[in-house]
Amino acid sequence: MKVPFDQLPENAKVWVYQAGSKLDDSQKTTVEELSNVFLEQWESHGIPVQGSVDVLNDLFVRVAAFTDEASMCGRAQDAQVRLAKELEGELNVELTNRMLLTFNINGDHKVVHINDVPALVDSGEVTSTTPFYNNLIQSKKEYGEGWEVQAAESWLERYF
Repeated sequence: MKVPFDQLPENAKVWVYQAGSKLDDSQKTTVEELSNVFLEQWESHGIPVQGSVDVLNDLFVRVAAFTDEASMCGRAQDAQVRLAKELEGELNVELTNRMLLTFNINGDHKVVHINDVPALVDSGEVTSTTPFYNNLIQSKKEYGEGWEVQAAESWLERYF
């Protein structure tokens, strides 16, 4: 069941998938169309999941879910991964490559491979205060508090 993200409770589960390149308007429309169908069918233990799917900054697909049961079943969690995989195929972009990271450098969203982070830090292009999108958040509360953070305030702190 489709529910706007801002109407989901703080303990709603959140997954953020990052594209390897910016999504154009046609791709964003495809995300909306496929996710609308998905959200109408998404269930956990036979109970409709309240969820939302959004495209953020033309680079990220945010999937959020809430169910009244104590925990969402593994099958329902796997379903959102299948949605991400389906979107990858339809959009012809990577969404499930966790080695891709994004920094906000002077207002420009720079997508990099994790292996490139040490060189970016050494060159000064990325500093401890460079805004970073921490796609490892797991809840709506974590999303609000720590999705876009300074690089040193994330799991990247070891590079500084």
